[in-house]
Amino acid sequence: MKKTIKCFLIVGTAVVLLFVGFGVKSIADSVWAGHQNVAQTKADIDTLAHRIQEKNTHITTLDSQLSKSSQDLSDAKNNIVSLNDQVTNLQKQLADAKRDNDSLRTQIQQKIDEENIKVASMQQTINAKQREVDSLTSELQQDKQSIKSLNDQVASLQKQVNAGAKDKSDLNEAVKDVQQLQQYADNTVQNNQ
Repeated sequence: MKKTIKCFLIVGTAVVLLFVGFGVKSIADSVWAGHQNVAQTKADIDTLAHRIQEKNTHITTLDSQLSKSSQDLSDAKNNIVSLNDQVTNLQKQLADAKRDNDSLRTQIQQKIDEENIKVASMQQTINAKQREVDSLTSELQQDKQSIKSLNDQVASLQKQVNAGAKDKSDLNEAVKDVQQLQQYADNTVQNNQ
């Protein structure tokens, strides 16, 4: 702000000097021989005034850029604070997720251990039942062998019965033949008496 005021004072002084110089010029042209030096000084003052004006414009531009940069910096700081809060929140969520994950892993391992115990118990039961089945299968094989042996005996006895039946049939035929022969003999004796 002080620089701006100084610049205005210098520019104002230069303008006053310019007007004074313009009035002096017409007098100096006719009276004073150092008019060339005054003209050169006036030109230098104009150049300085122009440069001051450019510098002021540049300062205004830089002030505007500084203001915008300050605002951007403030926004960036606010964003950093917000992002840090988000990072903290995400780290907390990650810690919670890890804790939950560890808890779930422990529960899953406990369930697996329980199921392994159940499976081992079931396997023992299955093994006992398999031994029973093997024993019953062995008994069944023995019973089948016994049945086969008994069937063989039945078949043998059936052959004997069939053979006995044939012998009986043959005997019955022989008895019948003998009875017929006796009847024939009795008839013959009665007829020849």
